[in-house]
Amino acid sequence: MKLFVVRHGETEANLAKRYLGHSDSPLTEVGTTQARHVATQLSTVGITGIYSSDLPRSIASASFLSQSICIPIITDNRLRELDFGLIENMTYAEARHAHPLEMQRWYDDWEHNSPPEGESLSALQQRVHSFLSMLVTKKHKAVALYTHGGVCDLLLSDASGGPFVASRARPGQCFELLLLPTCQGWLLKSGPGI
Repeated sequence: MKLFVVRHGETEANLAKRYLGHSDSPLTEVGTTQARHVATQLSTVGITGIYSSDLPRSIASASFLSQSICIPIITDNRLRELDFGLIENMTYAEARHAHPLEMQRWYDDWEHNSPPEGESLSALQQRVHSFLSMLVTKKHKAVALYTHGGVCDLLLSDASGGPFVASRARPGQCFELLLLPTCQGWLLKSGPGI
């Protein structure tokens, strides 16, 4: 199936360079424009399902496509952003100042370490992979998946077979992947783009 992965539109926290995980921040005017633009792009590609993180910024972004093609949004908390623990809502500089050792450990090994009292990349990967294992069993030809920066970056890394690279997906960005069933479950590949 074609998987059109969308990072939600720009939020006020994105502008302030804050860690925004499971809490929320409203879309900016630019973020709303980004979400409308993506909805216009995706309205003609044959979407048969819209899935979104259950956080308001993702649902708000997905709502434009939902209204355009009259398909309801199915929310799933497995598509949430990484849980940033104690640094939630801190700016990047504030987090480094408040927790310098923990932050350095996390930056040195995303996969196994986590922000203070937060979630590791491997934990994020487990829940996102659980979602993909469910999704590949559905009879969709093309799905829109509205989620967050960390999830987008993880999916891009999975599709390329390369290491995780943070901050690749920009707010309001959409990219195409292919989710293919295999004997072992599924395979994610880069798509041709939209």
